[in-house]
Amino acid sequence: MSYIYGAAYKSSERVHHLNVLAVDYDDGGIVSQSLHAACQGLESPEMLKLHWHSPNLTVGDLKQQVRSGRYWAGNYVFEGASQRLQAAIVDSVTAQTYNATSALGYIYNEARYTTIAGADVVANLQTIVAATRISYNHINGTQAISSIPHGNTASMAAVLDPIAATVHNIKPLKSGGKVFYNTVRQANFIYYSKMRTTYHDVSDTTVQVFTILLQFFFAMAFSKIIAVWQLPSRLRV
Repeated sequence: MSYIYGAAYKSSERVHHLNVLAVDYDDGGIVSQSLHAACQGLESPEMLKLHWHSPNLTVGDLKQQVRSGRYWAGNYVFEGASQRLQAAIVDSVTAQTYNATSALGYIYNEARYTTIAGADVVANLQTIVAATRISYNHINGTQAISSIPHGNTASMAAVLDPIAATVHNIKPLKSGGKVFYNTVRQANFIYYSKMRTTYHDVSDTTVQVFTILLQFFFAMAFSKIIAVWQLPSRLRV
């Protein structure tokens, strides 16, 4: 328990060590520029750091990198994201079907460690997405508003909500994150197969009962050992 508490002490200040793989499929467009600006503005020990890779990695490759445990998450800019956004701004018909979640995407694996995935990875990725939206308004907001045709409310809606994210959780869990409880029960007893491609999940009820039984029998065995060895009488105070 000392190790567990020690590892958790000021853990938020070590978030930047959680590797996140990032790929720009937008070829340096305004959405990509906004994401880079957001990451630069948020840079701190308490924020995820994106490691950029060339676009020759597919989204499937990103998913596999996260699944293998090499990266905690994968973040990417969709191909053509900037073109779709610009088209929605200047054309009312296109604006009616514009989906802000077609700008960014991120992948994470809740099963790797539930608490970190929720409190550190996902929370920070959501912050990055929100900051990207703000950066877009700073970089291109004025020009975007001036490009909106008069009376085009659909295009105005696209400018007000230009960027959001498509989220893919490789292995969702029902139990949620409970720091020390998850540690004791070994993160819901979910484990990777030898090739880390197949998951085996035990129901939450089974895990909870099994955890209590383990602790119960451990306490019984430990008490018996103390009694047999007469440890209390041998201890020096």
